[in-house]
Amino acid sequence: MSNYQNPPGQPPQGPVPPGGQPGPYPPQGGPQPGPYPPQNPPPPGPYGAPDAATQPAPQQQPGPYPPQGPPPAPGPYGAPDAATQPGPPPQQPGGLPAPYAPQGGPPVPYSPEGQMPPGMPGMPGQPAGFGYAMPLRGPGVTWLLGLITCGIYALVWWYKIQKELNQFDQRIEVSPGMSVLAFLPGGYLLIPPFVSVANTAGRISAAQRAAGLPPTCSGGLGILLYILLGTHMIYFQSEINKIHHHYQGPPPGTPLPLVA
Repeated sequence: MSNYQNPPGQPPQGPVPPGGQPGPYPPQGGPQPGPYPPQNPPPPGPYGAPDAATQPAPQQQPGPYPPQGPPPAPGPYGAPDAATQPGPPPQQPGGLPAPYAPQGGPPVPYSPEGQMPPGMPGMPGQPAGFGYAMPLRGPGVTWLLGLITCGIYALVWWYKIQKELNQFDQRIEVSPGMSVLAFLPGGYLLIPPFVSVANTAGRISAAQRAAGLPPTCSGGLGILLYILLGTHMIYFQSEINKIHHHYQGPPPGTPLPLVA
């Protein structure tokens, strides 16, 4: 006999197993109730597993963006058809995408306020070349500065216009230094200054012709005005200013088209 007894006031705890004593806890046999009600299992499939046809299909969760139309039609190999894909930007002749024009080429000529002077590309008569604009000077001021400086400014002006005529049209061949030497010391020989004045008149006429103007500079008139207190400076600067006004006043050094 076991000496174990139930606590006072407690009933016996179930039958005593053979060879053992009753414990303080009930037997743990059978399923215990859980916090959730039991779920009915799905009917078995042909192989004992749950039938897939009876399983509810997973529902797709809506994304942040709605679907954008039907998918593109597949191509011959299963890939999306190239005709439905956005292609590269349209190409212009020369392989450059629109709207960009080909880069490089001759310098862009001066065109004030969108107006195109004669000889511009795309206009009747393509340019024969490009030159650089000459500065605008006052004819009377130029002559007065020559008198005030005792001819020093006259020599500086003479050098500058020779160089500017060559920069406007490189076909005009001139040596600015030799043109100045024709006056000093060539002036002591009397002949070189007259030759330099006549040649400069021819260069101004060539520049006027290249700009599309009628050549109006006369060498004979230039020599006559040179004798009359050097007023050939007024005459020559006025003829050069005609080219400047023909191109509608571009800044000095601006690329300009040459017509002839």
